[in-house]
Amino acid sequence: MILAMEPKSPWRIVVAAHFEDIIMKTVIICVAALGVAFSSAAEAKGCIKGAIVGGVAGHLAGHHGTVGAVAGCVIGRHEANKADAARADQRRPSSRSQDN
Repeated sequence: MILAMEPKSPWRIVVAAHFEDIIMKTVIICVAALGVAFSSAAEAKGCIKGAIVGGVAGHLAGHHGTVGAVAGCVIGRHEANKADAARADQRRPSSRSQDN
């Protein structure tokens, strides 16, 4: 004996698809946040954090995660270099104060 299954209503399908999108975005944001939190000791200073944040932002802004990751890596690396230069300037004693 074969039982006929009741077809799903279109309303249930739309709600299920929307619910899956919400869950997926939440998971992506949580993974990105954890990645940023634990990637501070990376060798590629700034690139890892920037790539994670840029990839998530690109994905959420229209499924352009790869482009966002590349741009985030470049920007993150640039910002890390600026921070390193600023730290180096602070460590270096000022020659003006020694001349007086």
